Amino acid sequence: MEEYIQINLGHLLEEKGENGTNSILSTFSCPVNKDIEDFLKNKAISFSNMGFAKTHLVFLKKDAELDLVGYFAIANKPLEIKGSALSQTMRKKIKNHGDFDPITKRYVVPAILIAQFGKNFNDGNQKQIRGDELMHLTLEKVKSVQSDVGSRFAYVECENKSKLINFYERHGFVKFGERETDRKSESSNRTLVQLLKYIR
Repeated sequence: MEEYIQINLGHLLEEKGENGTNSILSTFSCPVNKDIEDFLKNKAISFSNMGFAKTHLVFLKKDAELDLVGYFAIANKPLEIKGSALSQTMRKKIKNHGDFDPITKRYVVPAILIAQFGKNFNDGNQKQIRGDELMHLTLEKVKSVQSDVGSRFAYVECENKSKLINFYERHGFVKFGERETDRKSESSNRTLVQLLKYIR
């Protein structure tokens, strides 16, 4: 019987220690986006220890075997949004769950940032989970967190690529802005598109 198992990186550290955990993380590869790979291998543990973001590893369980197929990282990060960037419908939802600053004309709302999201391409593991399945698991975790801490919103920041934007829009995210990064790599797109989702 096959099923997807989520393991909080912090819990894995407690069970396996840092060396054992790094051994597992070393099996992750994401050639389509090296930032996703770099975060998991070089930043996820420190971010988890400092409470900046919590990483959740997704494994496919086959009998007694566990294959790392993907991961996501989430953070509790308030969001500021220009009112003019939102549709009237979304402004109404924001109004019920956030504060509006008439001077800056921005809404401030509690939200969950989906900070990292990616599949493991090592040994063809990316074929063992669809992006839609990984997003479903991610949003279920976000809902679980929100049931404890509040908030009705999740947001993402992705590269300005139509394939990525279409993926998030298919899952109910709507664009509300853009942000420039401080990336120095010429191969990286420095503009990130910001997308927001209302979660019932």
